[in-house]
Amino acid sequence: MTEFVPAGDMDENTEYITTGSADLNRILGGGIATGKLTEVFRPFKSGKTNLAHTIAVTVQLPQNKGGLFFL
Repeated sequence: MTEFVPAGDMDENTEYITTGSADLNRILGGGIATGKLTEVFRPFKSGKTNLAHTIAVTVQLPQNKGGLFFL
């Protein structure tokens, strides 16, 4: 068994992956949060796959080039 951790304490070590869009990062509270589930849904041909490809590339970058960052 593990010790109970309040939900507020779980966010203290969260890293964020940029979406490549300042507005979308702002809406998401900083970007795509690690350790969390983020669902993206829109109509056909609205850019969901492009967003996924962008995230797949940016997550591999070092922090000084826009990779994972802490808020």
